[in-house]
Amino acid sequence: QALEQLRQKEGVIGMFAFVTYTKMSLNQMRATLTLVRLKDGISKSFTVTDHLHKIASRHAQLLFDYLYRTPYPNYKNPLGDLVWVLPAPSDQGRRVSPLQARLACRSQGGGLPSVDELMLGEQAGPYHNGIVLKAGAFYHAAEEKRFLAGETMDPRGKIRLLQSDRQMARYYCIQQAPEPVPPEVPVPQKAVVESAPANKVETEPQKEG
Repeated sequence: QALEQLRQKEGVIGMFAFVTYTKMSLNQMRATLTLVRLKDGISKSFTVTDHLHKIASRHAQLLFDYLYRTPYPNYKNPLGDLVWVLPAPSDQGRRVSPLQARLACRSQGGGLPSVDELMLGEQAGPYHNGIVLKAGAFYHAAEEKRFLAGETMDPRGKIRLLQSDRQMARYYCIQQAPEPVPPEVPVPQKAVVESAPANKVETEPQKEG
């Protein structure tokens, strides 16, 4: 009801704000500043936890950044329609031969990722369609290569050619994302109209005269 009353004053007030407080400890407060645009009811909240005398300045900084900081587009999945597949259950956390890694990936309908795909997956991390690689560990890659995760001072770099089928490494698989299943459209059932049986007219047999 209060929001509706404020909407009636849209020509005077375009936005209003309110703050809610929650006591977290003896000297810590959690405060949420909420802004509401009257035209359409869209809201934005800023939450901070700090000493009471610091909350106003923290909210002011967050609000200023929100209004004036350069906006950046959301992160896009660089691998597009590719998805990561975990190693086989018995291979997780251990090193295997390149043959075993290729076979496991093929059994899941995928293959070993390229070095570029491994690097992109490592950069993205587990929360942005990526993967977690153990620093200092080698990972099998396509085209008979291995990729060294993490930072290294080794002059040979992070990308190594596979020297033999006995060189062990960890692995991830990669495959095309499955096609989305379209929702089933119910087929309208045709109404079956049963016709009433025709009335039979019984005729009396004619008497021979």
